[in-house]
Amino acid sequence: MKILCLILARGGSKRISKKNIKNLGRNPLIVYTIECAQKSKHINRIIVSTDSEEIAKVSMEFGAEVPFRRPFEISQADSTELDAFKHALSWLKKNEEYVPDLIVKLFPTSPFRKSETVDKAIELLLKHPEVDSVRSVRLCSEHPHKMWTIGDNGNLKSFVPLDQKLPEAHTLSYQLLPKVYIQNASIDVTKPSNIWEKNSIIGKNILPLIMNEYESIDINTQIDFDLAEMVLEQNIFKSDASLINEDLESYTKYMDFYVNECIVCGGKNTNIWAEYGSFKAVQCSYCKMIWINPMVNYKGVEKYYQDYIGMRFENKDLTEKRRVQYEIDRGYIEEHIKSGKILDVGCSGGFFLEVLNSKFDKYGLEIDRDAVEFARKNCSFGNNVFAIELSKAPFKNESFDLIIMRGCIEHLHDPLSAVEKVSQLLKKGGYFYVAATPNVESFSADFYRERWNQFHPIRHLYYFSVKTLPLLCEKYNLKLLSYRLPYLETPYCSVENDIKRVAADIKLKSKNLADKIYRSQAFWENMMNLVFVKQ
Repeated sequence: MKILCLILARGGSKRISKKNIKNLGRNPLIVYTIECAQKSKHINRIIVSTDSEEIAKVSMEFGAEVPFRRPFEISQADSTELDAFKHALSWLKKNEEYVPDLIVKLFPTSPFRKSETVDKAIELLLKHPEVDSVRSVRLCSEHPHKMWTIGDNGNLKSFVPLDQKLPEAHTLSYQLLPKVYIQNASIDVTKPSNIWEKNSIIGKNILPLIMNEYESIDINTQIDFDLAEMVLEQNIFKSDASLINEDLESYTKYMDFYVNECIVCGGKNTNIWAEYGSFKAVQCSYCKMIWINPMVNYKGVEKYYQDYIGMRFENKDLTEKRRVQYEIDRGYIEEHIKSGKILDVGCSGGFFLEVLNSKFDKYGLEIDRDAVEFARKNCSFGNNVFAIELSKAPFKNESFDLIIMRGCIEHLHDPLSAVEKVSQLLKKGGYFYVAATPNVESFSADFYRERWNQFHPIRHLYYFSVKTLPLLCEKYNLKLLSYRLPYLETPYCSVENDIKRVAADIKLKSKNLADKIYRSQAFWENMMNLVFVKQ
C-alpha cells in the first residue's frame, strides 16, 4: 500500500519569522515532523510541499523529498490547504504516475506527536474503510457553553444559542458539561477520493483520534515556541547525556567497578571509544574489544533493573515487535537443534523460552525476582525458572544440550566466567546460542558511537563483534559454528526510511553538525546471532 506523508510548509510565516525552520532545541521545527514520519511503520514516502528554498534545503537534508516547489499563488496566507493538496497530487500523477492509496497530513508545527500515534491514526482508517478520514483532536480546555460574544449593544451574548444551551451552563463545573474536542493541527489521514470527488481534504464522515495535551502542542506564536522550548528542556534534554531519555547521571555514585585488562586478549592499552556524560567506553588497542570503564557496580545495576518487567510492557508496539523477533531467533537455532535439555541464562519472564517448541525440556535463570515470579505464574515450565546467578546454578556439569544467552552477555560484569560456566554445563557437541547481541563492528556503531541505539552504559557493559566473541569462547572449547546479522527480516527494519535517516546524518556530520544527530535507528549488521558448539 502506498501511504504518502504530505507536510505543508509555507515560507511566509508572519507571526514567527521563518517558523518552520527556526531551531527548537537541537533541530529546525520541521525536522521533528520529518523524523516522526520516518519512524512510522506504515508511511513509505515523505514529501514536503513548500514555496521556500530554505525549507526545501532543510527538509532534504533530513531525508524528506521536495520534488517540486509550490506555486506562489497558492502559497499565500489566505491560500487553502486543499489547493496545495491538489497541486501536489496532480504533480505526482503527471510527472511520476504516482497515486497514493492514503495521504497522511502532518502539520510541521506539531513537534511532540509520536510516530506510534501517527500509526494508530493510519490503522484506524484502514480498519474503517467506510469513513472518509481520521482527524486528530484533543479535549477542549475551554468549553463552548462558557463562551460569549459581544453584541452590538456592548452586552455579552451566549456563543452557544440559548435554545441549544444547558440551563445555567456557564455556572456548571466542567465535569458536568458534555466533553468537547478541538482539532489540534497535528494529524489528518485521508483518501485521494476526498480531494477529487468531494472537493475536501477530510470529507464529512470523520473518525477522531484523541491525543493528549503534550502531543497536541501546536506552535503558532512566540509564546507557543517558548512553551515548547521549556517542555523540550525539562522533559527530554535533562543533561548533555540526554540522547537516552533517562537520568543516568544519578547512577554515577555506583560507578566504581573497574576493568583495566581486556577480557579477550589480556591487553592493558586502551583508547576512549565513546563518552556519554560521566560514562566512558574504552577500546582495546590490540583486539578492538570495547567495554564501559569504570562500570556501574552490581548494586547500582540491580537498582536500575528494579522495574524491568514493568518497562517491558509499557510500549505495546515494542512488545509485539519483540514477539516477532523471538520467532525469527527461534527459527535460527532450531536449524541446529530441535529437542533436548535447554537452559536460558537471563531468561527474564520466560518470553523466549515460551516460543521454543515443546520438545525442549526448558530451564531458565534470572536474577530479577519479579521476572522469575512472572515466569512461574505464566509459563508451563515456570517451576524450572530459578532466581539465581549462573555461577551458582544448581545443575551438574555436561547436563545441557543447548544453553542460550539472548540479549544477555553484554549485560554481565564478568562474561569470561559466564562463558566458562556455560562450557562446563554443556554436553560435548552441545550448542551455545548467543542471540540479539549488539555488533560493535557494524557501520552504525562506528558512525554513531554514543548515539548508537545499542549504546547504553548501564544496560550494555561489553560490546562484542563477530571477531571478539569467538576469541573469548575459544578459550573454553566453544567453536563458532555459524552466525547471522539479522536486519531485513526483522520487525524493526524500514529500509527506505533507515537509509534516508543515515544519509541525512552523514550530511550533518560532514558539516560539523554532529551535535544535531539523534540516537540511531535499526540498521544493517547492528545485531548478531551466533551459534557455538562445544568441542
